[in-house]
Amino acid sequence: MPPTSRRPVTRRPAARPGTARRGRAATPAASEEVVTTYGAPRVTRRMAVLLLVLLVLAISYASSLKAFLQQRDALATARAQIAESSAAIEDLEAQKTRFDDPEYIEALARSRFGWVKPGEIGFTVIDADGNAVGKGPELPDASPAEVAAPEWYASLWTSVETAGGVPQKTTPKPSDEVVKPQQQDEDQ
Repeated sequence: MPPTSRRPVTRRPAARPGTARRGRAATPAASEEVVTTYGAPRVTRRMAVLLLVLLVLAISYASSLKAFLQQRDALATARAQIAESSAAIEDLEAQKTRFDDPEYIEALARSRFGWVKPGEIGFTVIDADGNAVGKGPELPDASPAEVAAPEWYASLWTSVETAGGVPQKTTPKPSDEVVKPQQQDEDQ
């Protein structure tokens, strides 16, 4: 092999920060102090930009998190209302199926209203004062006089009654008389 003109690579340890290189200024002067920066972080422009970007990201994620939590609460409330409504619907459907049973309707009519079948004798227990003991038959009384009409209906019906009646004659007051203008024929 031909000889090469390369130098052999010698490895030297890298200089550590805060240590002086050996050579001309190997020892510091008595008035100079050696400053080491091992423990103090240095804030550079890149570090400031990075911190600013991280701050913007944190703020944007915080607002998104707030919206997410609000929507989650609204969704939980809506699901609770749906479950409540479903339970109410199931109860009403069960009650509807009970009303399809003629025996249930008969028992309900007997207990609520005191109805009896033809040929049966009904009785009511009364106390010493002559008042009925316990709950007597109750029917909802919806007579037309007790049902309150809406205001618009009442005013409409009043106008219909007034229109159907005989008109009343009124005598005009002297101030209400119409004054006719004089004819122009007399002036000519």
